[in-house]
Amino acid sequence: MRVLITGGGGFLAGHLSAYLLTIAGIEICALKRADCDLSRDKGRLLALLHKFQPDRVIHLAGRISGSESDLDRDNRLASVNLLEAVRQETPEARVVLGSSAAVYGEGGTGTAPVKESQTPNPRSAYAEANTLPSSKLAPMLRPASGTQSPA
Repeated sequence: MRVLITGGGGFLAGHLSAYLLTIAGIEICALKRADCDLSRDKGRLLALLHKFQPDRVIHLAGRISGSESDLDRDNRLASVNLLEAVRQETPEARVVLGSSAAVYGEGGTGTAPVKESQTPNPRSAYAEANTLPSSKLAPMLRPASGTQSPA
């Protein structure tokens, strides 16, 4: 199985990549922003998908701080570009969209965790920029790319 992981230079992607490398039969491509900026390098992204042909795409790339325009570009626009490219080049790939508990607003403790079935209630530019990919784009692309919403 071929797995493309975006956000390859990040904490989650690093740990996920290390884990997947321990499983026989899994080939990974951990994509870093320096390799392909999802918000700006559409041609490079399409070429990479065409060449690698992933069976799974795990989208963990994003920006956690910056101006509203930086957050929008590197979270929302990057997600749109990625999902459109997957739909075009590898429509059978299953897609996992990583997000943040911040999209649910306040709450979530060890004894009362936030549940994915809760209604998003973003209270920051970061949370807002992460709400669209998981709540709007996944259902829109489900028929073409095999994406699934968590609930």
